[in-house]
Amino acid sequence: MLGSMLAGTAESPGEKVATMAGSKKKYRGMASKDAQMDWRGKYSSDEGVSTLVDFKGPVNLILNDLANGIKSGLSYSGCRTIAELQSKAHFVRQTNAGLGESHTHILSR
Repeated sequence: MLGSMLAGTAESPGEKVATMAGSKKKYRGMASKDAQMDWRGKYSSDEGVSTLVDFKGPVNLILNDLANGIKSGLSYSGCRTIAELQSKAHFVRQTNAGLGESHTHILSR
């Protein structure tokens, strides 16, 4: 998951491309045909992905957003560190009814 979040940042590998839909960045997995052709001059099978992803700008924006999300989650748990969360956390089974209740409620006026 983190890899897909960081794909398209200025610091990630790949060429930046201007398209009609905006700036994109080439993204390819190491098992993709493009990557195999670059590093060994041949390919055996099309296993990986090669595509364009939205350009996201500097990676520090993504990392700051992740850090803020982690801090928010820690605050909900009453913990100040990840180690404290690991020592205090316990899993609770959530029912479908509980899941429905935890979604955003839209109040009609």
